[in-house]
Amino acid sequence: MAEWMPTHLSTTPFPAPKQKPKPRTIIQTITQFTSPSHERIDPSLYPPWRRTLSLYSDRFTVNPCSPFVDTDVVRKEYLKQIEDYKSQHNVLYIYTDGSKIQKSGFHWVGAAAVAFHGETKVFTSQLGLGGHAEVYNAKMAALSIGATKVAEYICNNP
Repeated sequence: MAEWMPTHLSTTPFPAPKQKPKPRTIIQTITQFTSPSHERIDPSLYPPWRRTLSLYSDRFTVNPCSPFVDTDVVRKEYLKQIEDYKSQHNVLYIYTDGSKIQKSGFHWVGAAAVAFHGETKVFTSQLGLGGHAEVYNAKMAALSIGATKVAEYICNNP
């Protein structure tokens, strides 16, 4: 059994393979020719082309409902707000919702959006998401449908 083992053991480790330096990117190559005193761009939280909600403060509002408020009070406030919106010709109001129900032993998940301009319904859209989606997916899909349809509507009706 001991015949296959070497008669002497080496104490010198094998040499490590030489690693090639990583190639420089174009940006790294260009920056080696610049001076630290040259203009530098400070990183931002948002890229300059992305618009944030603060830019639309007078044009876009979200009215969330507090979970600790009586539903009758909230309903009355929303109905009053809708009546105010109906009289404003520069307001487009949108409802979105997603839901999941169990019916006949199957899960049904869906999303929908509807928008009004004044008292006119300008679009409705709905989407079935199948039985494997969750209610969160449905709510996100509803928001996506609403945003897409509103963008289309605004482009077609300036």
